[in-house]
Amino acid sequence: MFRVGVFAMGLIVPLFFAGAYLAFDFWNVNRMARMGDGDGVSVSEYMSGWMSLAGVGGNGGSGEATEMPSDLAMMLPKAPEGWTMRPTEPGDLDAFLPAEGSEKALREVRAAINPRGGNGVREVRMTYANGARKVVFELVRYPDFVFTSFAAAHLKMELQMNSSRFSGRGFMTVRGMEINENELPDEIGLRYLVGDVAGQIWLRALAPRTMTDQDLLPFFETLHVPAMNANVIEKVAGMGEVPVIVVASVLEEETRAIWAAERDAEAAKEAEARAAREAERAAQEEVARLAEEEEAKIKEERAKGIERDEETGVKVRKGTGKEKKPAKKIGGFGDEGCTTDGGRKVCGVGDAAEE
Repeated sequence: MFRVGVFAMGLIVPLFFAGAYLAFDFWNVNRMARMGDGDGVSVSEYMSGWMSLAGVGGNGGSGEATEMPSDLAMMLPKAPEGWTMRPTEPGDLDAFLPAEGSEKALREVRAAINPRGGNGVREVRMTYANGARKVVFELVRYPDFVFTSFAAAHLKMELQMNSSRFSGRGFMTVRGMEINENELPDEIGLRYLVGDVAGQIWLRALAPRTMTDQDLLPFFETLHVPAMNANVIEKVAGMGEVPVIVVASVLEEETRAIWAAERDAEAAKEAEARAAREAERAAQEEVARLAEEEEAKIKEERAKGIERDEETGVKVRKGTGKEKKPAKKIGGFGDEGCTTDGGRKVCGVGDAAEE
């Protein structure tokens, strides 16, 4: 008996401290979230992050995910030869921006060089300089609960299906990661390059319009695509594993058309798979919701003394245990042996008629 008690204490004490730590950690996370933009984090959103972290850590026993860096700065390109690298400052690209122009385009550019904020959002920006030329890389990772919590499904869909505000063209494929160029108005002297991994990690790069694709190639050659793919919930099969970089501008016209068609087909296939996953998840959530409603309804019926036959599902009202009041006798000519029951006149044998 003593050993059983010791064993039980050995289980209870760690569980108690683990629960206390999670409660304290959740309180801190929620407090910081409310300080950020006024919106807190729910318990389900908080726990989804732990569950997703456990899934990444397991990784089927391969251990690959644990070897990949999780620091966003380590995923950005290394400074090419002759270039310096430092954290981005808000005015780094002012020389390339007009005093007046398209407000939408200017907002888009400035958003890539300024903190975006948001609960659980991680972001990093680095400026690469070589004389008067400057290139800015931004990497933003959205929190796991957006991709695991049903409450944030709308945000997940918005991120994954986000389309550019400007027309774009294929720029480069870096180890399976598609990078597109969004065409900015002529008055803005910058090139705007965008790519993402499963909608959870977004890469944006801004470079002088005078820089060619070949000038930018040394940056994208050292982009850590495998680490990006390892740090998202819905990993893209094969991304980061192929050591191939394809620059669209150096392809011949016919080859480029084939490449673009394959790229569009892959994008459509991925979008279809995402939609199927979302539909399946929504169906599961709906089934769970209906089951909860049915259970709540049954409990409510039981509280009113109504039970359901397990085989037929027919509702049966059962007695409450209270004594039924005797039927009231009525007199009068021709009323011998008659009673009233529930406002009805009942005549029969005996002092009272029973149903």
